[in-house]
Amino acid sequence: ENLLTPAAALEQLSPELLRQVESKYDPIRIPYGMVTGGQPFARIARGLDYYLIAGFTGQEASRLTRGNRYTVKFNGLDTQVEAEVVNSIPAEAGKTYVVLRTDQAMAKTVSLRKIGIEIVLGDYTGLKIPLSGLRDLDIQAGIARLGMVDAYKAKFVDVEVVGMNAEYAIIRSPDDAGADRIYLYCIYVSDPFRVEDGQDVDPR
Repeated sequence: ENLLTPAAALEQLSPELLRQVESKYDPIRIPYGMVTGGQPFARIARGLDYYLIAGFTGQEASRLTRGNRYTVKFNGLDTQVEAEVVNSIPAEAGKTYVVLRTDQAMAKTVSLRKIGIEIVLGDYTGLKIPLSGLRDLDIQAGIARLGMVDAYKAKFVDVEVVGMNAEYAIIRSPDDAGADRIYLYCIYVSDPFRVEDGQDVDPR
């Protein structure tokens, strides 16, 4: 613990030190004592930080900006925290170690020295639809038109595209959508290029 606890150690970390910690230290076994009558069974500790060190290759580390906070998911533990990037350590063969700090409890990880994690670079909130379901897509402006089925007629409404990949888009209604707002259970036209606004549509 003395290797990793001092704050100054963060600026002195090296790949050799990390390999030493990984190879020499066995998982910690935390003993659970019994509660004693008349004695406190818990206390509130303030100002505690946890540090994570993740190894990256290639250009992966360059996508993490020092000072920014990211969501870190722990594989197999159903746990995630928000962590800040506080340091980057170049290593051999193009590898980089990134140090992240969090003040959120990680009780499930205290007995572990090594664990797989996922770092979420960004997330979006909205409705997920196939990219092929959008018409008049403007990637730069982040807008498109979605064909809805309203009273058995096609109705095209404006939507905001907040995220997308080669197959899917995450969309939401503009703030001023009014009656044209889209909802989870709305029926949309899967092939918007085969129908026109106001055309009769059988949603079955």
